[in-house]
Amino acid sequence: MRKGILFFGLIGLLLLTACGKTEVTDYIEVEFSGVESVGKVNYSIDTDQLLVDIFDVDFESDFPEGDALEEMNAVMDGYKVKVEPENGLSNGDKVTVTVSVDKDKTKKIKDSKKEFTVEGLDESLDVAEFASMTFEGLDSQGKAEYSIDEDDLIAAIFGQDGDDAETEEEISRLKSAYTVEVDQEDNLSNGDKVTLKITVDEDQTKLIKSSEREFTVSDLGESTVLTEDEVEKNLVVNFNGTSGKGEAKIDNTFDSPLDYFDFQIENDGELKNGDEATILMDKETQDQLHSLDYIVEKDFNPVFKVKGLDEIAEKATDISNLDDIKRMIEEELKREYEDLYPDDSFGHVYETTEEKFMYRQFDSGKNETSTFTSTGIAADHGNLIGIYSVNKYSGGDDRKLEGEFTAVIGFSGITIVEDDKADLSEMESFTDERDDTYSLESVIQLYEGYGYTEVKK
Repeated sequence: MRKGILFFGLIGLLLLTACGKTEVTDYIEVEFSGVESVGKVNYSIDTDQLLVDIFDVDFESDFPEGDALEEMNAVMDGYKVKVEPENGLSNGDKVTVTVSVDKDKTKKIKDSKKEFTVEGLDESLDVAEFASMTFEGLDSQGKAEYSIDEDDLIAAIFGQDGDDAETEEEISRLKSAYTVEVDQEDNLSNGDKVTLKITVDEDQTKLIKSSEREFTVSDLGESTVLTEDEVEKNLVVNFNGTSGKGEAKIDNTFDSPLDYFDFQIENDGELKNGDEATILMDKETQDQLHSLDYIVEKDFNPVFKVKGLDEIAEKATDISNLDDIKRMIEEELKREYEDLYPDDSFGHVYETTEEKFMYRQFDSGKNETSTFTSTGIAADHGNLIGIYSVNKYSGGDDRKLEGEFTAVIGFSGITIVEDDKADLSEMESFTDERDDTYSLESVIQLYEGYGYTEVKK
């Protein structure tokens, strides 16, 4: 039903007979929608019945044409409808529908007025009815995500044309007046019940109300459970490096799709002998497994015993053959600064003074560069160094001071094999030399910055 020119698809003749002036309001129906205080009214006119009653026509067998059709169109174009008020309605309010007729166009209808009582408006709307929930992921590991169709909610309350400033302000308050909680958003299984709770601040709006709505979890994918036994069987884990700084090397023997999965060990790079190394199972790792349709079993915790790492003494004094290493350092010092033609004026003589010994258990990871070799020095664990003040003199009877500098002689990679003894055959020597632009104190401070501490005698 609509107001306008009617097209009747059936062919036939129509004899029109006037039935007197008719009131269009008798053919009007109204419908109220929305919420108390902001309700709306919509009306409709049964124009087909209006024309049937005015012209006594059967549209199933007759088709108007000529003057008859013109007269019908004149009726349809000959009136206007006004509804007051149209919005801001509450139950019990009165709405007046007024029909004004253009008498120059038609005499078949007349001015009329009809009053309707507003009814059926909700006191407030349930926001949860405008909510939807989607579920994704694998069965037992699913996740819930909700959405609120605020466009439909607002249209249900204010209608489609609520664009005035006052309505916009009310809409803004409404959007900020409610909060949403979901009682469980993850670790879901098909068939689980998820409750969405809407809480409304009634001080901000009375148009919506607090409520709850329950959803049933569905459409989660099937998954394969990865067990501890499978991981311990299919991962071959070896440990390399130094105890306390050990690293894991993993060989993966799984079949597809896990054959290229990047399993990692927790605290890798900080492992020590005797640790129980476990597989890292953080959120990122679990998400990667989920992408392959895998989940881990409950209490999943595969363990690999850490062993075979080199042992490094925590303190130099823990090394039972420490004096042997000191002696070897002193021998390195003598070789490095051996006198050359000391009796000849073109020769040179070295005078060395032991300042202190220093030790470091673990490589600090800092960029330690020798000024003597311009290469990295002592980039290892278990380092013992001797710091010496060195004076260089010319040879012959009339010796003159040619230079002063600080020498650092030491060994890296000092590992303990048994009975707290260091394996002297596996150590590597290194030398650093700082010229007189470095004071002794600054050299010591430099190596303290590299993680060394003094070895107390």
